[in-house]
Amino acid sequence: MLGNNLAFLQDPGNRAVLGWIGGGIVVVIGGLWAAFKFFFKKPTVSASNGGVAAGRDIRDTDINTRGGSKR
Repeated sequence: MLGNNLAFLQDPGNRAVLGWIGGGIVVVIGGLWAAFKFFFKKPTVSASNGGVAAGRDIRDTDINTRGGSKR
């Protein structure tokens, strides 16, 4: 069994075909991931009545309130 697989992989033509198939799979998965990220955006965050809403990437960022800036 292992000998058959090694014989198959030793042929340069077979390795080239496997390389093309692997590359195609990577391209398809990358395209599907990009489409997913584009069409399924995260919901927005909002606050009302004097509240503070926080989404992502706000670390070490000033938050301005009526009383001034807090860190």
